[in-house]
Amino acid sequence: MDQVNDSETRTAIFFDGSCPLCPAEIEFYRRRDRAETLHFVDVSMPDAKIPNRLDREEALAPFHVMASNGQLVSGAAAFAEVWNQLPGWGYAGKIVNLPAFNTALEICYRFFLVLRPAFVRAFKLASRVKEALRNSFSKSVDSECTPYALRGVPVAAQWLGFLGLLPFGAAVVIGLVPDSPLHDIALPALLAYGSVILSFLGGIRWGLAVVKTDAADLLGPLLISVLPSVLGWIALLMPASVGLLLLVLGFLALLLADVRLRMAPPWYGALRLPLSIGAIGALLLGLLI
Repeated sequence: MDQVNDSETRTAIFFDGSCPLCPAEIEFYRRRDRAETLHFVDVSMPDAKIPNRLDREEALAPFHVMASNGQLVSGAAAFAEVWNQLPGWGYAGKIVNLPAFNTALEICYRFFLVLRPAFVRAFKLASRVKEALRNSFSKSVDSECTPYALRGVPVAAQWLGFLGLLPFGAAVVIGLVPDSPLHDIALPALLAYGSVILSFLGGIRWGLAVVKTDAADLLGPLLISVLPSVLGWIALLMPASVGLLLLVLGFLALLLADVRLRMAPPWYGALRLPLSIGAIGALLLGLLI
């Protein structure tokens, strides 16, 4: 357990280890304290020893540091004292020690202390959401609710893949509503998004090729991977109906090639099928706009 007393010869940093924001800052200081001139004390621990001059509740609020000469400082002065001890950070400490900068940093820090409870709550909520998503997306969904064709497909790929169909559907719905204020941009939006997704699928093939193909055999796979981008670009230059049909042909051709793509994970083809059907259906409905 980190302990400190008034005779400590190193610069002592008192921090609240129960705050989710503080440990990251403290770890930053630890990594850069190669000369071990800093002494870290987690005042949230029941058996932490702190100087008699410093009340525990007070130490849990603003940032406190006790310099090697025994001087106890907090706020902006505390940051300056720590930065003066870190290699390459002395200039920052000297700047903060200037009256104008010290006052400005002190005001900002005091304002942060007022908002810190809200930041902590937001950080904890974000951490819980992140952990829930990680636990969900780190495995495949092989439950009774999962269509047989998609079993074995990672959850992250399923969610992001099907969410990627939403712009297709939104453009079609908006375009088929004559009185919609966005009616005039629905068709260009559908064409543009279809071209982007077609290019994206070609990019997947490029990425797989450069990783899993020998350099001597790379030309063919790379040429194939850029064709979707070229086709998408041509589709944008054509009249809308022609462009939509070109995109449909592009998605069909790429689907037939991708379901047999040996370089891709085994589940890739299974996911591509429903996603391609959704995209092609939206493009065909776009002909009615």
